[in-house]
Amino acid sequence: MNILVFIKEVPDDSVAVSVKDEKADIENITPVVNAFDTYSLEMAVRLKEANEDSQVVVVSIGNEEVKNSLKNCLAVGADKAYLVKNDDYKKLD
Repeated sequence: MNILVFIKEVPDDSVAVSVKDEKADIENITPVVNAFDTYSLEMAVRLKEANEDSQVVVVSIGNEEVKNSLKNCLAVGADKAYLVKNDDYKKLD
C-alpha cells in the first residue's frame, strides 16, 4: 500500500504575532508544517507499521527552504519525500 501525504508550511502558531499597519506581520516567523498535516503523517506512519509492504510518501510545494520540513517528515517515519519546486509558492492559493 502506498500512502501519500501532502504537507504545507505555515507560520508557527506558538509565536506571538504583531500587527503592523492593520496587517499581521508574519514575515519573520519561522514556518513549520501545518499541525493537521503532522497528524495526517502520524496516522499514515501508524497505518504503514500495521500493514507490511507499505510506504509513506510526503509531498510539498515550495522553495528550497521547505526541504527542512520534508527532512523532519522523513525522521518521523516517511519513506520518501518530494519537493515540487516553485519560488512563487507564497502567491499561490
